Amino acid sequence: VSPYVQASGMCYMFPSEVQVYQTDASVDCCTGDAMRIDKGYTEVFGFEWVSGNISGFDLSDKNIIIPASMAQKLFGTVSVAGKQVKIDSQFDEEDSFYHVVAVYKDFPENSTIFNGVYVALNHFMEDTWNNGGFRGYVKVDRNEHVKAVEKAMGVSVDPNNPYGGEK
Repeated sequence: VSPYVQASGMCYMFPSEVQVYQTDASVDCCTGDAMRIDKGYTEVFGFEWVSGNISGFDLSDKNIIIPASMAQKLFGTVSVAGKQVKIDSQFDEEDSFYHVVAVYKDFPENSTIFNGVYVALNHFMEDTWNNGGFRGYVKVDRNEHVKAVEKAMGVSVDPNNPYGGEK
């Protein structure tokens, strides 16, 4: 769209509360929110990786990334890439086992981005044509290029809306 766009990403903007367990545990869970995202979302919002990598994150809707605090609580370490966890919730009606592909450094508590489970969008709702629950984001290289990017995309962003809504 524009040479000024450094990254773009999207999410399904309705997080769900989940309980995350080690696969062989039925107690000692972590409770938090889970949201579906694509790999670009992590680039737009500057996730910092403490273990693993997200090169194959978008390949399966059973891939997840978790915050360091959750990895530490569940496994006693942040080096948990490749491990499997069980998620209980209304989040997914199918198999509840997910693969941790990476662990990110927790965001400060006052961040717009929450410290929770992020699940790969992959093919989620790809055949649902009447769903307006997705939100796209772009990371622009410099503030003075925002107007050019808006024009190229055919949108006008309201700077007073922290979620980037259109005017």
